[in-house]
Amino acid sequence: MDKLEKIIDVLKELRESSLAIDSESDLKSTMQKYSMLFLGGSFNKITSMELRHCLLTIFEYEISEEEFLKLIPVACKSLGMEVEPLSRLKEPGQLVGYYIQLFK
Repeated sequence: MDKLEKIIDVLKELRESSLAIDSESDLKSTMQKYSMLFLGGSFNKITSMELRHCLLTIFEYEISEEEFLKLIPVACKSLGMEVEPLSRLKEPGQLVGYYIQLFK
């Protein structure tokens, strides 16, 4: 499985898990399972920084930050997910990650 496919598979799993959140208990267990925050009114938003951490620690899949940041927009586009680039306040042109909307 190549790196893009792995990211796509994990994003699909995260979307399914996010859609299944029906209670505070579900939210807590989902966040614990993936070691990441699910944000937004529908718990449908994540950050790429936490996604990469999840890939490394939960899925035991290593990918460089540079390559990961290049693949995120491609993976999200293929799944119909929206991404918003994130940058540092003092370095507005420096991409540091993405805000990912798993579903609308």
